[in-house]
Amino acid sequence: MKGEPIIKDAGYLSLVRRLPCIVPGCDPDLAGGEVHHPYPEGTGIKCSDFDGVPICHCHHTQGANAVDGFNQMSDDEWWANVACMTREEAIWKTRQDVISIVERGRLVSEEKLCRMKKRLGLA
Repeated sequence: MKGEPIIKDAGYLSLVRRLPCIVPGCDPDLAGGEVHHPYPEGTGIKCSDFDGVPICHCHHTQGANAVDGFNQMSDDEWWANVACMTREEAIWKTRQDVISIVERGRLVSEEKLCRMKKRLGLA
């Protein structure tokens, strides 16, 4: 989230891509595959991979940041009316869902899981 250090982590992003689209009611068959970084609000400005949220291609291309001119909503309106949550809530939900995947699948050691939780602010 804003103010946190910029961290790049390909393993974390691969776990985010396994999650369903952040938009409630999205068809699970369309889910996943893309990661949206809701921060920062500037083209070419880097943000942490831990701020990425899972989103299907349809919602990603129709989101408030889409460049096709189709969407007339502001970014905040898109998050409130389409995703039905704030950016911050989406980021925290994603972080918790990633930890849940890791815990269920025992994908990493307990030590690495503890470090991951700490880095995500969940410990």
